Amino acid sequence: MFSFKSLLEMPRWEALLVVLVLIAGMGYTIISLGWLPHMSIVTAISALLAYGLCRGLKYGDMQNGMVGAVGQGMGAIYLFFFIGLMVSALMMSGAIPTLMYYGFGLISPTYFYFFRLRPLLGHRRGHRQQPDHLRHRRRGVHGDEGRRFMPIWR
Repeated sequence: MFSFKSLLEMPRWEALLVVLVLIAGMGYTIISLGWLPHMSIVTAISALLAYGLCRGLKYGDMQNGMVGAVGQGMGAIYLFFFIGLMVSALMMSGAIPTLMYYGFGLISPTYFYFFRLRPLLGHRRGHRQQPDHLRHRRRGVHGDEGRRFMPIWR
């Protein structure tokens, strides 16, 4: 899956320590100092580059490793890119706002309690209808129908 050879051999405790220090530093800069996440990520990458240089690695080798890692993740990058294109096209065409408009119109006081109680009843029925080994997989048809309306209630 990963055709990647580590440039630096280090014990697990040292790797865990580096990861914890980076996560704590990013959390501190974002939460306490109010930095934008981009600034915190660039600072973390710079700190990792400085750590690698202090450990005797060459900058060119580290750069080639980063380029290789990004190359392996291009499938996921393309997937998120095309999902963003699809959502923006649906928003610009008016499909999503139209669905929201009619969805909010559908939830009236008459149907509100019906759709509000339906997932709760379906959850209970789903557990009782299924054998023991299937209880974690299926909650019941009634719960599935009601859960589709939950985002509109909030």
